This record gives sequence, structure tokens and C-alpha cells, in this order.
Amino acid sequence: MRNLGYLLVIVLALFWKCSDADVVPDNLPEVPLSELASYKMKILPVIPTTGNAIYLVIYEDCGYNKLAFVQRNGSVINIEKQFNSRMMLPCMLRNDTIQLGVLPKGTYLVVYKLVDLATANKPRTSFSLSFKLPVL
Repeated sequence: MRNLGYLLVIVLALFWKCSDADVVPDNLPEVPLSELASYKMKILPVIPTTGNAIYLVIYEDCGYNKLAFVQRNGSVINIEKQFNSRMMLPCMLRNDTIQLGVLPKGTYLVVYKLVDLATANKPRTSFSLSFKLPVL
């Protein structure tokens, strides 16, 4: 019986460890690449290929939204920008260009999150979306 308990703990630990890298939350809206403009975003070049550096351009972004990381795990690219609403800074609009890099051929899921760090216990995602990015 004791060995069964150890086995259960090991299986649960492995499940927890393996489940957090490439998982996208179910409630995250997936936007067609053709509709990125309605979210004031654009991919450059328009038709990404393996020989070109690929960029995500965000138009009219607040200057206090700081890029926290761009991380690629297999075919998932996670982008997180952060801000602190308690600072009560004025929103100075600017365009921001985020380099995704030169990617191998394939289809990637890009997950973008804007996170508010003002909450004491747990940061709150104030905006998020995902889209599929085909690289030819």
C-alpha cells in the first residue's frame, strides 16, 4: 500500500512537471492571422519565410508596457509584456517591435499576454490572445 502511495506521488509530480511547458489555456482566444490588425498588431514580413527574421509589431502600445520575455518551446512562442497599474503612469502611445527571430519551417502558436503586476498575491492577465503563424 505504501509503495502505491509513492507511485501515485511520482506520477502526479511527472504529470505536473510535463504539463506546464507547451500548454495554452483553453479560454485563450485564438485570432486568425488576417485579423491581427483589429488588435493593432502585425507580423513582418507579411509572408514569413525561414530565411527572414520575423517581428511582431504592436501599434499604439503604452510606453510603460515592458517586454518581460519571448520564449519558444517547440512550436509555441510565448510573449509576455508587463505593467504595474498602481504606478498610475500616463499612457504614452508608441509602436513596439518584438523580434521572434529566424524560425524553421512550420506552423507556430504565438501566445501574447499583457500582465498587470499590481495585485499583491498573483499577477493578473489583463489582455491575452493567440494566433497561428505559418513559416514557409
